[in-house]
Amino acid sequence: MHKLMMRFFNYMEKRSIEKNQWRFVPNSEYNCVYLDMMKHKGKAITLNDGTVIHKGDLVAEVHINNKEMKDTDVRKVFGMLNAEFNAMGKALASMEEYADLKGIFGRTLLYPINKRLGFEVHEIRSIGLKLFIKYWDNLIKIAFSEPKKGKTILREPKEVWISRDALIKKTSKAK
Repeated sequence: MHKLMMRFFNYMEKRSIEKNQWRFVPNSEYNCVYLDMMKHKGKAITLNDGTVIHKGDLVAEVHINNKEMKDTDVRKVFGMLNAEFNAMGKALASMEEYADLKGIFGRTLLYPINKRLGFEVHEIRSIGLKLFIKYWDNLIKIAFSEPKKGKTILREPKEVWISRDALIKKTSKAK
């Protein structure tokens, strides 16, 4: 059953990448994060640095490359994601195609890690979307993790945001 679930999620990830034209973070060392460029469709969001993301603004949704992360030691995840977001900040600062980008967001179970990386944590506004992500992401977690004895805890997903300027500023400090 475990292998069947893994195959299913690998297939779904591959289809999503092709259909939505996700791309890796430019100059990434690990290729463990995809970017999905899109127009913001929700209500306006005001971030802590004062950036306001309005409906129609260009944003990038972050997706984890589950296939790449599958065999990664949990202790290395923070460092890998930190390197990915540093590469992303450098790309935002130097590449014309990201000049109009207002912010980066994700909907994830990994929000504690994202918070340590400088992202703000917000509740997911849509209850239906929150439930879908909760079960989808937890199924992915089960499919790509080693089978464990005992009870699996279903973590609640959150939405994480960082403005373009905040990520560039964070990256420039990391040099």
